[in-house]
Amino acid sequence: RPGSALDALLDALPDALPDALPDALPAAGFFVTLYRAVSQWRKCGYPSGSRSNSPQRSISTMRSSAFITTAASAIKRRQTFLALSQPGLGKSSCLVAAAILAGIDPDDVLVSHCPTDDQSVATGLPSFNDDGTASFVPIGILAKALRATRPTLLLLDDITHASSEVQAAYLSLCLNREASGQRLPDCVSICATGNFKGRGMGTKGLLHPLRTRFTTAITLEAHAEDWAEWATGQHIDPVVVAFIRWSPEALICDADDLPKGFESHPSPRTWAGLSECLNWGLPRGGAEEREVLCGAVGEASATAWLAFRHAHGMLPHADAILRGDFGQAADATPGVLYSVASTLAYRATPATMEHLCNFALHLADKGRGEYASLLMGDISRRHPDLQETTAYAAAMCGPLGDILGGALLKNTP
Repeated sequence: RPGSALDALLDALPDALPDALPDALPAAGFFVTLYRAVSQWRKCGYPSGSRSNSPQRSISTMRSSAFITTAASAIKRRQTFLALSQPGLGKSSCLVAAAILAGIDPDDVLVSHCPTDDQSVATGLPSFNDDGTASFVPIGILAKALRATRPTLLLLDDITHASSEVQAAYLSLCLNREASGQRLPDCVSICATGNFKGRGMGTKGLLHPLRTRFTTAITLEAHAEDWAEWATGQHIDPVVVAFIRWSPEALICDADDLPKGFESHPSPRTWAGLSECLNWGLPRGGAEEREVLCGAVGEASATAWLAFRHAHGMLPHADAILRGDFGQAADATPGVLYSVASTLAYRATPATMEHLCNFALHLADKGRGEYASLLMGDISRRHPDLQETTAYAAAMCGPLGDILGGALLKNTP
């Protein structure tokens, strides 16, 4: 009926439903399943039109892949910089990855959680000397940094949540590399993270004198493909990864549209949390599972993902493909092939690599080479050891190698 909720749904989600769903589900059940998402959809910051209005683009300047290499370059040169983003985008994780890229051992990444710090963490505690004078003695993380003898990263985490007094105490550290009257060793680099100000973030802002002590501020962008590459190697449920690849806008909501109160919202961190919830052993499709998933990413996002998973259950069976029975899988819609590729990569083993390589070649022969590249790239990220198998080597020496060479070289550690 014109003007009905269904019209509003179709207007709000013009490209957010897989082509296979209308045919795969009874019409009534399909729309009842997704109807509940309509009222919450715009609250989560999803665009009410084309994907060109993706909310993260208005606040983002650098994808995580570029962010890591840029941060690594700054760390190597001991440049003090600030990383900013919405909560839950993985700033700290990216900086640890950047430190490793810069040649720093993960055990030498020293994290100071600024919101719980007081001034003494930056200045040290007063102590009497034997000659009757007094000086400040460094404590905690800074004491470790001052004793460092090999490349080390000092990370001031969530500094925008720290009090003004704590921020002021870090002024000398960030400009002169001094703490408790001592100078940091040359092997120590400094960086900080912070969240944008917004509803429910609890951000106190940043003192201008402290902001000017950072060489630059790098804003981290949430990008679906970067997150999917990370998630592929982190035991994230393959259906969650496939959903984010199919609907990139679902990864995160706009900072201006964060829900009030205790309602959750989609972000890279909360989607990883939803994947963890799937391992709780709750009855699949039950009311308990639905409530838990809504609590992880919000009702709108959870409802959309549950509908996607329902369709995923009707996809070409992965077991058949792993046995070499490809059927009509290569003729499926893009949403279906995203799911199939993610699931197959998740289940890849040395025993199934020959059939997986043959399936990738089958996809390429059918003109679906981009999904062959996706499948083999995911396998190389999730199971690097499978690149040593005979089936993999044989595939790369044939026509498949010409198609996949660029993607696989990019993803090989």
